[in-house]
Amino acid sequence: MFGFDLDGWNAIRIGALVLAAAAGIGSLIANYVQLQLQRAESKAASEALEKYKADAAREIEATKLAASSANERTAQLNLDLEKERRKTAPRPWTKEQFEAVSSMKGRIPAVGILSQRGCLECILLANHLTTAFRAAGAEIYGDPTLDLSFGTGLFVFLPPGSSLNDHPVVLALKAANYHPASMYLDDRHGVRMDVPIVVVGEKYPEHAEFPFFPGKMDSFTIHPLRR
Repeated sequence: MFGFDLDGWNAIRIGALVLAAAAGIGSLIANYVQLQLQRAESKAASEALEKYKADAAREIEATKLAASSANERTAQLNLDLEKERRKTAPRPWTKEQFEAVSSMKGRIPAVGILSQRGCLECILLANHLTTAFRAAGAEIYGDPTLDLSFGTGLFVFLPPGSSLNDHPVVLALKAANYHPASMYLDDRHGVRMDVPIVVVGEKYPEHAEFPFFPGKMDSFTIHPLRR
């Protein structure tokens, strides 16, 4: 048939089988190569993903540390700001403090109010005290040219013979949460000797404590230094 004898057809059939087998092997090889390439790509992608995760984790940790450090600095700055605010803020004057002084009505016939020169905060507090003592019924004495302050805090100069601890002016200031140093007036001050005087000096520094004043001191004389 077609000019081929039986051996010819067998040769053709065997050749076809060989070609088919070769094609199958080629397909297997191609599939194997494709599978290896897919595995390589998957491994590379997996390694890239793991590297990305590791880099991202480091960046997140660094961001957390930076945020924590920034929060600490912010907290410290807020503390420093609050300390500075307390240092520069005027001394408090509340409704309760006003009522503590004004409740001494009838017990303080007159009082002098002075403030340290050049101290705006002292002037403000002196004005508050003036209003409160006036509400207590006291006659107010003052002199803008007179400055009896010689330190920080409040001072009360009392007429000789008064109680340094229990005078109504001292008690009024203590009730208002101010604790003045009290002492007696004398001729050196050049003022009336019958009127107690409240002197408002600068506020105590934030870091300072109220100095100790003994309840009773022996009298002594301060000698002049000038020749």
